[in-house]
Amino acid sequence: MAGTAFVFPPRPTAGGDNIRCRGQLVELPDGAAGGRYDWIGLVGAAERRTEDEVELHYRDGSVSRAWLRMSDFWPQTAAYFDEPLAFRTASMRYPRHTHRHHAPALWQQRIAVVRPEPLAAVRLPDNPAMHVFAMTAVVDEESRLAR
Repeated sequence: MAGTAFVFPPRPTAGGDNIRCRGQLVELPDGAAGGRYDWIGLVGAAERRTEDEVELHYRDGSVSRAWLRMSDFWPQTAAYFDEPLAFRTASMRYPRHTHRHHAPALWQQRIAVVRPEPLAAVRLPDNPAMHVFAMTAVVDEESRLAR
């Protein structure tokens, strides 16, 4: 997943920059791969490291589960799940104030899409301690050549 591009959309100054996982269903585009993705990449962090299941919804109506593991955002903690650091920020925004000089970590996670069927959507866990800042569906041509 190194080198995976994530695009952060513009947001209003007072708006949020992440979602708390509350079981949202995120529909995926067909894209050039026709929905046949190899990985779901995420940038996120957790309030006290946590792990929970996501659901991978396929076009044929079937659903499979996979683990999403996120390390803590606190700057004093290392990656508990050995995921790479996406980046650190210079401050942390809360709904009513900004905590300056607090450098929280955002981690890069990936979820393997192990079935070759077209993927239609991903249901995030119902776990508000998990925060997602960006998500992308990835086609890994190199791993496809190895099959």
